[in-house]
This record gives sequence, structure tokens and C-alpha cells, in this order.
Amino acid sequence: MAAKILAWSAMALVVGCLVLAMTLKLGWMTFVDIFFAFLMVFFHLLAVYMSRAKGISHQLDTAALVCGVLMIISFIVDWLIL
Repeated sequence: MAAKILAWSAMALVVGCLVLAMTLKLGWMTFVDIFFAFLMVFFHLLAVYMSRAKGISHQLDTAALVCGVLMIISFIVDWLIL
């Protein structure tokens, strides 16, 4: 139960960051970071809800990890460009 609450809290945080980025009218490169963050949180949320199916849950967590690595790379590229 705690994993579901934490996953939904992370989703709310990412959506809040997306809304904040849209209202501040930041550059389009910022949305790449938020896109990968959203995918990471969404895949992990699906993995939490599909925890009974171990194979699918593991694949979704692996996809979330890949999206997390891509998010970190896009943060670094965004920082270097700006």
C-alpha cells in the first residue's frame, strides 16, 4: 500500500512540474526532461499495480529505469546547452 501512495505522489509531483514549466514558458528542451520523468513515473506506477504478474512488473520497472537514465542524460544536456 505504501508503494502505491509513493508512486501516486511521484506522479502528482511530475504533473505539478509539468504545469509549472508550462506556466513559466520555459524552453522546449525542458519538456524533454519532464517527458522522461513522466514516463519513468508512469511505468513504475504500472509496475506497482501489476505486482502480481512478476514478469510484466519486472519489464515495466526496467523500462522505468531506462527512462530515468534518459531523464538524467537530458538534464545534463539541458544544463550544458543553457
